[in-house]
Amino acid sequence: MMEMALGHGDGGPFPPAAVRARIDALERDFRILAPTELGRRVNALHRLARTAGLEPAATLAAGLADAVARHGRGAMIMPYLAGLREAACCEPSDSRAGDILLATIGVRLAG
Repeated sequence: MMEMALGHGDGGPFPPAAVRARIDALERDFRILAPTELGRRVNALHRLARTAGLEPAATLAAGLADAVARHGRGAMIMPYLAGLREAACCEPSDSRAGDILLATIGVRLAG
């Protein structure tokens, strides 16, 4: 449904699918990536989400990029990836959703 709303429902890769594919790749690979490569991939996800106008996903990706920059592979990545999956399904222009999801990650991390 969102694909059609974004005007990319022609069967080709549309921004939400590309963002989800990057999230899947990060989840698959983050344990084996060097910290610099992990940071590069997270930053690429952030740029893709921002360029696609997916503000909630861009907000979460920026939060993950910050965590990786501060803590490298020691960052708690799985909560961010779970949040990114949720953000990729949000209304693309709802920046408040990204802020709320980022706050839930903080709560998860505080445990």
